[in-house]
Amino acid sequence: MLVTSDTVIKQEYFTNGWGALYGKSVEDWKNKIQYYLQHTEEANNCAKAFKNFFETECSEEKYAKTLWRMLVDDKKI
Repeated sequence: MLVTSDTVIKQEYFTNGWGALYGKSVEDWKNKIQYYLQHTEEANNCAKAFKNFFETECSEEKYAKTLWRMLVDDKKI
């Protein structure tokens, strides 16, 4: 499970149940960490969802294919 600070950019990725967003206060971090330590099934589900997203959308293979597609499309112009 990924734990990170709450920013506009990160909200796009982590509001889908892939991790936990934390505010700026230490109290917020403490409360949410305690929550997920007590709700391990939910934490595990978040971890699995993020792992799946990371492996399918951020993989080296996908990066290489995207880069190759950009290079090939650029030559057509």
